[in-house]
Amino acid sequence: MTAHFNTGRVRSGECAASKPTTRDLEWAAGFYEGEGAISRGDDPSFQISIVQNNPEPLTRVFAMFGGRRPYIYRPAKGNRKDCWRWYASGVRARGIALIEDCSQAHLAEYRERKVGTFGDLGCFSLQQSKQITCGDGGLTLVNRDDLIERASLFVDKGRSRAMGRVHLFLGQNYRMTELQGAVARAQLEKGVRLIEARRKAADALSARVRHIAGIVVPEVSVGTRPSWWLYNWVIEEAKLGVSADDFCDALSVEGVPAGRQYLPRPLFEEDVIAKRNTFGRSGYPFSAVDYTLPTRADFPGLEEFFRRQIILSWNSRLSSKDIDDTAHAVGKVLAATTRVSRLSNEF
Repeated sequence: MTAHFNTGRVRSGECAASKPTTRDLEWAAGFYEGEGAISRGDDPSFQISIVQNNPEPLTRVFAMFGGRRPYIYRPAKGNRKDCWRWYASGVRARGIALIEDCSQAHLAEYRERKVGTFGDLGCFSLQQSKQITCGDGGLTLVNRDDLIERASLFVDKGRSRAMGRVHLFLGQNYRMTELQGAVARAQLEKGVRLIEARRKAADALSARVRHIAGIVVPEVSVGTRPSWWLYNWVIEEAKLGVSADDFCDALSVEGVPAGRQYLPRPLFEEDVIAKRNTFGRSGYPFSAVDYTLPTRADFPGLEEFFRRQIILSWNSRLSSKDIDDTAHAVGKVLAATTRVSRLSNEF
C-alpha cells in the first residue's frame, strides 16, 4: 500500500490524523494484503472503507489515516453477521492510494468483484509459474484515469514519446516484447477456463480429505472465489503422530508433488533487507526512512505456520485420476503412520 496525505476540510463525523510512522505503513500494507476486506465507492463522494469482524485493526487504521471512527455495521446483502466498519471520504480518501498485489490471484473474486479492481492499481504476474503466463513479465490494471499516463511512462523509463526524446522522471524499463504480448493475449482468452479447472480440482481434493482428523484444508470463505495458484494446507502433527517434514517426504515418495515451505525464511531475513544490500552501499530506500528491521516475534503464529504447512503444486490440467491418486496417497501415508505409532507403543 502507498499512502499520501492531503490537507483539506474534513467531513462531519471524521477526524484528521497525524502522519503515520514507517512501521505504521508497514503494518497497514500487510493488513491490506492479508486481512483487509476493502472496497472503494464509485460515487462522487469518493469513499474508501474496510470491513472487519475485529475492531482493533480498524482502530489502528483510524488513528493513522483519520476518517470515520470504527462503528458497528450491518451488511445490506446476504445473511452476513454484523461487523465493524471504517471509512474515509472526500479529500482524505483521495489521499490514500491503494495498490493491489494480485501476482497470483488471476480472476479471483471477492463479493462478485474481480481482484485487481478494488484499488487504484492492480498488479498481476505473468511469470512462468503463474496461472496465466507468457514466460515472464506481468500486467497492471490502472483504475484511475489520472494515473494512466504516468503508469505508461513508468514502464518506459519515464520517457514521453509524444514529446520526443524527453525523460520526465525516473522510471523502469518494463516494456513487454510483442511476442510476449501475443502469447499473453492468447492465454487471457483461455483464462476463465484455466482458472475454473484449478477451482474444480481444488474443491475435489478438499472434499476427499477434509474429513480426516489432523488435516486442515484451505477453506473458501463465503463471497470469495480463489484462483488456486498453489494448494496450501497444514497438518496437526500431534493428531497425526507425524511431523510435517516426514509427512511431506512420504507423499513425495508416493509421487505427489509436495513441498514444505514456500519460502525458507521470512523476506525480512533476506540479506537484501536485513543487511540493506540494495543499490551499491547506499542502503536505499531503507536509508531514506526511519526503518526498523522486524523480527519473527512481531508476527505471532509465523513459526507454527512455517512448521505445519504443506504445499502441493497445482495446475489447470489436473484430472480426476490425479485427485484420486493424491487422496489415496494421503490415506496410505496416514495408515502407515498409524501402524508405526501402534508398534512403537507396543514395544
